[in-house]
Amino acid sequence: MKSASEQKRAELDAHFKKQPVPGPELTIFKHLHTAAHAFIQVQQRREEADYDTGTEWNQKLVEKHIDTVTEAFESWEAIREEPVAQASLVSLLGKRPRSE
Repeated sequence: MKSASEQKRAELDAHFKKQPVPGPELTIFKHLHTAAHAFIQVQQRREEADYDTGTEWNQKLVEKHIDTVTEAFESWEAIREEPVAQASLVSLLGKRPRSE
């Protein structure tokens, strides 16, 4: 799921570099980018918390991460019914061979 999110974020970053015309599609892409970026960040922080015993956590840092997740949920809520968001969600499942 992390690699799918990284791929989606990279695709969106490339799209944003082309300076697309403002409009509903761009807004959707910005929300999708927020959600993908947050997933990547939170996954990295979870790995740090699980495996890097040298990391010191404090309230301010944790609140920052909570804010990131909150923004991601708000972005997802805004676009969850959009076809591009649904396609992105399905892409998180990855490509697995079908058993016969």
